[in-house]
Amino acid sequence: MTAPQPTPAPPPSQWYLRILLGLPLLGLAGTLVFCALVDPFGVYRWLPAREGFNLNKPRQQSHERMVRAADLTRLSPDAVILGTSRAQVGLDGEAAAWAGIAERPANAAFSDGTPYEALRYLEHAHRHSKVKLAVFGADYLSFVGATRHSPDYTDDRLATSKVSEPQPFYRWADAPSALLSLDALRISRRTVLEQDQPSYFTDRGRRNTDTMEKRIVDQEGTRGAFLWSERDYADSYVCANTARLATHLKDFEAFVAFAKAEGIRLIVMTSPSHVRSLELLRAAGLWSEAEKFKRELTRIAGDAGFDVWEFGIPDPLTTAEEVPAPGEKTTRMKWYWESSHFKKELGDLALARVLGKPMPEGLASWGQRATKDSLEGVLAKVSGGVQAWASAHPADVEELRRAVDQARAAQVCRRQGATAP
Repeated sequence: MTAPQPTPAPPPSQWYLRILLGLPLLGLAGTLVFCALVDPFGVYRWLPAREGFNLNKPRQQSHERMVRAADLTRLSPDAVILGTSRAQVGLDGEAAAWAGIAERPANAAFSDGTPYEALRYLEHAHRHSKVKLAVFGADYLSFVGATRHSPDYTDDRLATSKVSEPQPFYRWADAPSALLSLDALRISRRTVLEQDQPSYFTDRGRRNTDTMEKRIVDQEGTRGAFLWSERDYADSYVCANTARLATHLKDFEAFVAFAKAEGIRLIVMTSPSHVRSLELLRAAGLWSEAEKFKRELTRIAGDAGFDVWEFGIPDPLTTAEEVPAPGEKTTRMKWYWESSHFKKELGDLALARVLGKPMPEGLASWGQRATKDSLEGVLAKVSGGVQAWASAHPADVEELRRAVDQARAAQVCRRQGATAP
């Protein structure tokens, strides 16, 4: 009986090919496992989060739209908050005002969010869990932006396509970039090393306010944070192209039409930003354009039977809160992080007002419901209040006008490839 012959070893060339092919596959598998364990954006949540390893997700900041799509799938909300960073920071899905109205509210607002993005993410949420109420924070700058959506937006990660067709594999649209890329590997590593920092978003989607406090510290006080924010907005205002309003209003009309067709109660509200943010608009020469925006907003929402609320009337108890003096580093304001972004405490009051809940003494009439018949009177109150505040605060007015003048002198539009209006 002949003994079995040993299998000949592969020639060196075959070993080389196996190694050449195997190492990348091994690296890819390692990247997948590590990124899945860390889950740096909190998108998949396959495994329990571990304190000191992957509990906090500080790198969510630069991937908002991916995180938002996954959150809406995970949370299955029956109410959503939409809009810009003002709504993201100040409107809380866990506010007491939701009691008896919604059981699972979620914040799905974006930094620089647009009406088109609000529409698409409302469609996404409603496809998954049947939303019954949406609160939309409407801000003028988001209606004159250069594009309909942010560069990090994609339709692929949403439950429906832009023509309302179901997308069965939407949950996996971000898997290559979130689990298999070198960028995901780098961010996963940094997430593990940065566990002393909080997640950028809370579980219900509102931005973690530690990021806002850090901004005040970095700008050496509250007034410094106000000026930092106002200079940034001044750059945007001097480059604002008012002709873009029509395009964004069409998207808003589609947003309103979808809510009406699906039986979703929609509440539209202007953000209760500080009076300085309104004076900055006036200093930039955009007051009449902002009023035009509010007229169109009220017409479109009102024709569909939805409420529109105006929170821009200066009020000494809220929106006209005094700003700490220059050089004061420790004093914090009750209602504001800076002139654009209000705190949760003020957002809770705004939600209570629009949701019909009891208001604290002295604030029962704060915020005005605007209709086509009442809007001109409401706008007159806003304008008169801002002018009265400006007359009493000439130093603040000069700061804001100087910010606008500096933005124009710096020719930021030319540097950004834009054209000033």
